[in-house]
Amino acid sequence: MEEIAEAHGGRAVTGRWTDIDPSKYDEVHEVQGLELDAGSFISPYDVPDGVRLLFTARRSYQIELRYLTDQEKIELTETDLPEIHFGLGRHSSRLVSLEVAATEGFPEWKKVESLLSKLTIQRNVINHFVARTVLRDWWSRLAEQVEELQAG
Repeated sequence: MEEIAEAHGGRAVTGRWTDIDPSKYDEVHEVQGLELDAGSFISPYDVPDGVRLLFTARRSYQIELRYLTDQEKIELTETDLPEIHFGLGRHSSRLVSLEVAATEGFPEWKKVESLLSKLTIQRNVINHFVARTVLRDWWSRLAEQVEELQAG
């Protein structure tokens, strides 16, 4: 996973993977703007199985999502806010990382969710819906980790 940190301009200085139970996210009931059969199952390759928070040499917080397969090259995607970037798999368009400038502080979930909603319209809709759900579920824990990094 060092290549992800390098794609974002530096090596990670901290961060351990926290395993996620993919079975909690492997069924999609509703995705706005997309018709699905009730309880549609999705590819296990689009469901993250780990999450971690890093602090990079670029002085930014980077949240990474780990998937079943090896990571592919990352393309950074700009958002409406210059302090937040998304890292997408070059070929799969899976959401692989989220980078937030440390100078701006850790953003509220609603701000990030709004940006992710705009991104989902254009890209891998199922993966982005699942990744957004994972991030929503883990956001408060990630915010606590940021506080620990700032204190230590």
